[in-house]
Amino acid sequence: MLATCCGRNDVEGRNRRLQNEGKPLAGKSTLNRLELSAQDQNSKYKKIMPKMDCLESFFIENFVDNLPRQTKRVVLDLDTTDDLIHGLQEGRFHHGYYDNYCYCPLYVFCGGMPVVSKLRTADSEHVEDTVEIMGKVVTALRKRFGRSLKTLWRGDSGFSRVELIQFCREQEVDFLFGFGANKLLKRLVRGTMHEVQSMIEYNKSDKDKLYKELKYKPKTSGWKEEPKYRVVAKCEVNEQGTNTRFIMTSLTKNRIGARELYEDFYCARGDMENRIKELC
Repeated sequence: MLATCCGRNDVEGRNRRLQNEGKPLAGKSTLNRLELSAQDQNSKYKKIMPKMDCLESFFIENFVDNLPRQTKRVVLDLDTTDDLIHGLQEGRFHHGYYDNYCYCPLYVFCGGMPVVSKLRTADSEHVEDTVEIMGKVVTALRKRFGRSLKTLWRGDSGFSRVELIQFCREQEVDFLFGFGANKLLKRLVRGTMHEVQSMIEYNKSDKDKLYKELKYKPKTSGWKEEPKYRVVAKCEVNEQGTNTRFIMTSLTKNRIGARELYEDFYCARGDMENRIKELC
């Protein structure tokens, strides 16, 4: 039946050589050799030689070609998700956050438009790989639009890595990343949090928030060459208690205020998660 669906003339395999007579389809060993030897140029089983870089570049270039000519600014969202595995696949690794064995593919979206995705294992954050993909996207954008195109990279706190921020600074593109809270940052916004609590007591409200601007960079070795960046803290008190969130950005204060930066720009990246759910 499978041979018939595949359009084979000899659906019973009667005209094959003696050792394969009666076998209408390729066996699993042959299929395995085709899959694993496809990139081996000297293999007699090679049928198609995939050019992996070209396959990846195709989707990036297709995205760039479909942008309107008058495009002045693009916002590129980065995110990863879990792709569960069910067996002993290559690269199998248990991810603590997702509490399962999975792969963690990277996705890049521009609004509702997919830019590129890449399958990756769950055993590391693959920071160098992320920088490489960002470089390919920026190169493709500038090839068509030049350096006048404003580019903003946006992601959650998992992307607030010094390597990605260095890339943005060197390539003269903007970034807006979530930033993990630490004891120093929480201490710096303690007064703002007390102010929010006082507002709730005065207004008899069960929820309120304020935003505070900071200049900050971690004191770890990788950040030594980096300047202090703008950090916006959201200090919120609700029925569940206090909630402090931080974002780090290269966007200056005179371009966009703290509240608008957090609520209108950063929170908008949540729509990308809907696009990922549609794919998965």
